[in-house]
Amino acid sequence: MTLRDLNQLQYLRRELRRIETQIAEIKEGIATPSSSAFDAVGGGGSRNLQPMESRVISALSQEDKYEWRKSALIDMIAILEKYISDISDSRTRQIFELRFEYGYTWAEVAKRMGGGNTAETVRQVCCRYVKLSHMSQKSML
Repeated sequence: MTLRDLNQLQYLRRELRRIETQIAEIKEGIATPSSSAFDAVGGGGSRNLQPMESRVISALSQEDKYEWRKSALIDMIAILEKYISDISDSRTRQIFELRFEYGYTWAEVAKRMGGGNTAETVRQVCCRYVKLSHMSQKSML
């Protein structure tokens, strides 16, 4: 795990919410098609209508794409959350939660941790933990 990976947690959650909204909008569009569900093509007195089924198929294909992405995001978020929750030291785990799960700045993390912590102190705790856990993962291989 790297700091770059951990910093993605907030963005992954936002992306997940956006995708869930898009999926809901697609489902709503399929459930309640508007009068524009048929496209008029051609001119003059005759009209050829594109069947609503082709729009539904297109929407379902788009929904499948979003569902796949949603699943991938959920997996990535779960990996990051598990990494943080598996930190055995309470102080270190709280620093990670405040920084990466809640998105606080290092200064805000230090203030919330109290005890005379500084932004630099909590940042160093985090960096050291990531470095040590990365080194221990390499030694297991």
